[in-house]
Amino acid sequence: MTRPLVSVCMPTYNYGHYLEEAIRSVFAQTYRPLELIVVDDGSTDNTSAVLEEVVANAPIPVKVVMGDHRGVAATLNKALKSSRGEWICILAADDVATPERVQKQVEAVEAGTVMVHSEYECIDSKGTRLPYDSSTDLPPARGAALRSLLLLQADVRSMTVMIRRTALESQPYDETLPSEDWQSILRLSKVGEIAHVPEALVLRRVHLASASFTGHRNKSTFSFKEIGLDVLREVTPPDLPLDRVCAIHTSVVLRNALALGAFKKVQDGFRQSFDEFPDQRAFIVAETLKAVPSYFWTHGIRERMPDGALRALLKLKAFAIRLRAEKT
Repeated sequence: MTRPLVSVCMPTYNYGHYLEEAIRSVFAQTYRPLELIVVDDGSTDNTSAVLEEVVANAPIPVKVVMGDHRGVAATLNKALKSSRGEWICILAADDVATPERVQKQVEAVEAGTVMVHSEYECIDSKGTRLPYDSSTDLPPARGAALRSLLLLQADVRSMTVMIRRTALESQPYDETLPSEDWQSILRLSKVGEIAHVPEALVLRRVHLASASFTGHRNKSTFSFKEIGLDVLREVTPPDLPLDRVCAIHTSVVLRNALALGAFKKVQDGFRQSFDEFPDQRAFIVAETLKAVPSYFWTHGIRERMPDGALRALLKLKAFAIRLRAEKT
C-alpha cells in the first residue's frame, strides 16, 4: 500500500535562532515520503542565512517561500498552496518534533479522520525540559468532538496537529482572526473526526517572545474576534445555548489576560461581554476571577519554586481544569 505524502509546513518570523533545530527535527523523521515547506513571514533577523545553510544538503524535498509580514494565518495558507502532501503537518519554527511524530500520526488515521494531534512536552529558550506538559491541559479531543470543544470539555493541542489536505482546503485559516488555529479547529471538527496519539510528539518551546505570551501582554483592548464570535455562531448546534458557549470562550480569553496582568483588557472585556451576553455576566466574572492565583504565580512565584512543588501544583491545576470541564 502506497503511503501518503506528508507536507510539514513551518511558518517562521524572526526565529532564526531556533529555526535550525526545528528543521533538523523534520529531517530526522522516520516517515517517508515527506517534504518541508518553510514560509518566511518577512523576517528581519538571520533567518534567510540559516535557511540557506541548513537546507543545502537536505535529505528530503524542501521549498522555501519568502513573503511580507502578514501573520501566521496568511503564512500557513501560503504554505498550504506551496505543498503537495495529502496530509499537512504543522510545526512552529521554535518547536521541535520527535523523530516518530509523523509516523505515529499517520498510523493513527482512520476513515473519517480530518485531524490528528498528540501530547507535548515543554522546553525553555535554551532547550531545557520544563516540569510541565500537556497533561495540565483539558482532556484531548477524540472522534466527533465539536460539542466537547465548544463547551471546553476537551482540547486539541494545536501545536501538534496534522490535517487532511482536502479538509484544510475547504476550511482554510481565517486571516482576519487573531486566533486562527482555534477557529480552524472548530470548523474542521464540524466536517470530520479527530484522532489523538497519547504520546508527546512535539517539544513546545515556552519563551517570552512567543505569540501566545505577547498576544495578551501587548493588548489593552478586548475584541470578540479573539473568541471567533462569528465562527461560534456558525458552528454551534441549535441544541447548545449559544450565549453560554460564547461566555465560556470569552472567559478563557479574559482569564489569560488577567493571568498576564492585562487589567485594562479584562475591564474592556467585561464591558463588552456584559452588553453582548447580559444573562451570562455572573458566569463570566466568576470564571475570569479564577485566574487570580495564576496572576501571582506568573508574576514571581513560579521562578522561585522548586521543581517538585511546581509539578505538584500543576497536577492540582490539571485536576481542577478537568473537574471544571465535567461540570460545564
